[in-house]
Amino acid sequence: MLFYLSKIFAGQLKKGEPYENLKKCIHVSILDFIHFEKDTKCYRTICFCDEKTGKKYTDLMEIQVLELKKLPPDIRSGDDLIKWMKFFGGKSRKEFAAMAKTDSYIEEAYKELEKLSADERAKLEYEARERAIRDYNSQMSSALRRGEQKGMERGLKRGMEQGLERGMQQGRNRRIA
Repeated sequence: MLFYLSKIFAGQLKKGEPYENLKKCIHVSILDFIHFEKDTKCYRTICFCDEKTGKKYTDLMEIQVLELKKLPPDIRSGDDLIKWMKFFGGKSRKEFAAMAKTDSYIEEAYKELEKLSADERAKLEYEARERAIRDYNSQMSSALRRGEQKGMERGLKRGMEQGLERGMQQGRNRRIA
């Protein structure tokens, strides 16, 4: 949750933009398991706050958690909740579109989801290109270092061979003279 919330939050700013441009970012988790075992609360809002005073540090980041297993039985069978659960449980674009037709709020959420997924696709493509460029530059840099190292080793070896050969030649020339 924190990883994705942080990534979305930080991804709002373009290079050189001021922090004032940051907008509130909310991560909504609908869990089909119990995460907070020590209580029966089915819904909670989590924010950044001072541990000692409880004072909220910022309202720019927030996590909302709904634990479906803790919902009271009468709410679990409610038509609206079931519609939302079916919507969030959709496996394909066709299922999402079908559920969007059942409720105007779900339809609005579906439209927003379509916009976000289009933006996300573009973002993923951009990140893939950036990663490929970084990988390529890293590989080239590594290859250059290995090439330089081999060149130094070969040069040193040749230099030693040539120096040894010259030294031996000079030694022979001195004996002859």
